[in-house]
Amino acid sequence: MADNEVPGSDDSGNGHGVEIRLEEVSKRYPGQKLAAVESVTMTIPAGETVVLVGPSGSGKTTTMRMINRLIEPSSGRITIGGQDVLNLDPDKLRREIGYSIQQAGLFPHMTVGENVGMVPGLVGWSKQRTGERVDEMLDLVGLDPAEYRKRYPRQLSGGQAQRVGVARALAADPPVLLMDEPFGAVDPITRGVLQDELMRLQADLGKTIVFVTHDFDEAVKLGDRIAVLGDQSKILQYDTPDAILANPAD
Repeated sequence: MADNEVPGSDDSGNGHGVEIRLEEVSKRYPGQKLAAVESVTMTIPAGETVVLVGPSGSGKTTTMRMINRLIEPSSGRITIGGQDVLNLDPDKLRREIGYSIQQAGLFPHMTVGENVGMVPGLVGWSKQRTGERVDEMLDLVGLDPAEYRKRYPRQLSGGQAQRVGVARALAADPPVLLMDEPFGAVDPITRGVLQDELMRLQADLGKTIVFVTHDFDEAVKLGDRIAVLGDQSKILQYDTPDAILANPAD
């Protein structure tokens, strides 16, 4: 593995989850008295789904986005599989971490197939391998490739678009998947179906997933562990769902 690669993100198609560590990570914006995120320290075990849950403005999305450096930390250290992310090229880092957001974030001028195949193309996969991977990913999220590959995002329902967003995030087989309220914009029934689908995928794939939500029921359903965050991403409690439900700290 090259020095500037995320561990577990090799070309062999086995992007198994790797441990993520945040050590005293803070984010301060110029002109603001208080830090948006203040001294967060946590370990996210390899292959687990860890859910960050907290009210709007608690800094949970900022904390997650510092992992792939969409937001640059002001201080502290973040490692993925032991590799310090601040020593990696940020564009390369982001290509090796799956990222799924609310309302899917698909490119409207690109077909479903082009959206899903975008990151494999950027990291140098051949057209044939990318095409095969697109079909495999669409199958994986329950969309028939023959029917959906050539559609555009505007021709999809909200739930279908969200599935395509997950397929795109997984396409280059990253060891880490960041999910920022990915099911927040769909109706409750579709949301339940997508949550079940994610749990099924995770049972098969064993990625390290960091999932942001403000819905505690969703956190309990999906998380191997839950980090309950207060202001400035202060960790009020970090434990398994059962332990938090049995003995809530807050």
